[in-house]
Amino acid sequence: MQASAQLVVPGASHASALPIRMRSRDPRVQMPPLGTAIPDFEALALIERWIDHADAACAPSADRLYREGDRDRNIQPCAACHGSGGRGRETNEDPMLRGQHAVYTTRQLTAYAARTRYRGSRSLAEDAPGADAMQAAVEKLTREEIGALSACLQRLL
Repeated sequence: MQASAQLVVPGASHASALPIRMRSRDPRVQMPPLGTAIPDFEALALIERWIDHADAACAPSADRLYREGDRDRNIQPCAACHGSGGRGRETNEDPMLRGQHAVYTTRQLTAYAARTRYRGSRSLAEDAPGADAMQAAVEKLTREEIGALSACLQRLL
């Protein structure tokens, strides 16, 4: 294993350092660093399946919406607030989206679109900065676009 190997290469367990280290019994490389003589093949198979089924890229339409928005529908890009890598921005209280579970993200975006997220708040501006902008953008998305965006965000490692 090369020292510069990437820990996880989505879709390519054979090129990922994690399963290589899990399989190794060399004490300088072995993971976990226990003195075992036999790798945990069950755990190794699970990790390899997870890596091999991870998409390296988002659906082009979701990637475009995230990075560029949609000028024709007046939808701002998600990256404008949440950052190009989905890490969020503390200065604006914009949350990290990267790696968020797709089911959770779909529920939140659907609630924004239906204007039921933060229901009962006296003032969205006070209680949820950015909620008005989220509602305005998300209510223009289709169910398919919400699902594709959610899946894309989950895949960002």
